[in-house]
Amino acid sequence: MLHPIADRDARRRFNQEAQVCARIRHPNIIEVFDSGTTTNGLSYLVMELLQGESLRSVIAGGRGLPWAEVRPLMVQLCAGLDAAHSHGVVHRDLKPDNCFCVDDPSRPTRRLKLLDFGLAAPIDRAPERRPVPTPGDREIADTRSRAAVGTPHYMSPEQCMGSAVDQRSDIYAAGIMLCELLTGVVPFRQRTPSAVLLAQIYEPPPTLGELMGIAVDPRLEAVFARAVAKDPRERFGSARGLADALEEI
Repeated sequence: MLHPIADRDARRRFNQEAQVCARIRHPNIIEVFDSGTTTNGLSYLVMELLQGESLRSVIAGGRGLPWAEVRPLMVQLCAGLDAAHSHGVVHRDLKPDNCFCVDDPSRPTRRLKLLDFGLAAPIDRAPERRPVPTPGDREIADTRSRAAVGTPHYMSPEQCMGSAVDQRSDIYAAGIMLCELLTGVVPFRQRTPSAVLLAQIYEPPPTLGELMGIAVDPRLEAVFARAVAKDPRERFGSARGLADALEEI
């Protein structure tokens, strides 16, 4: 069914998703064939039909997945991100809900598709001009008044502060997803969205071993720590770089 979109901002996000997905053609990104508006004002997208389930459904239960399943999912996620970034686009709402696992009997592992580019933004080409927040700068992070967009549990520190972002913000979110896929939980689980935002900016994340209660390969711990570094300059510079590090484990 088609439904009218009365909200101007919702219509903008709808049109943006159509434009972004139509421009980026990649096996790990949902394909959009057409979009438009009917004669009676209903907006529509014509997208590929996917059979399977969301990544959120795959990890439902909070127990995490074995590394043999997590590794190919994360590599595919990085491939889709790398394609978006190469087109100058930051997703800004990366989370399991916006990833889809396609049923494909011809493949030994699940095929992942990245969805929902409604909050996507152009890559900021001069992010280094912005200061990196420190605990002593807490007064500059009034999350109630800044235009921070996204889902708090997956947002990078700079995104939480409403600053412009580049591809490393998505890499931070990918690191959060790596943690959730392995452990069943996100690193920061405060009770309110504002508390989560502040934790993303200032609190050090727990290690994978602490969340799982077992010893974790030091190489994997190092990849996770680098992906979710507070300072973007300390993260992987590209999604391809994150994928390479994961493939080596």
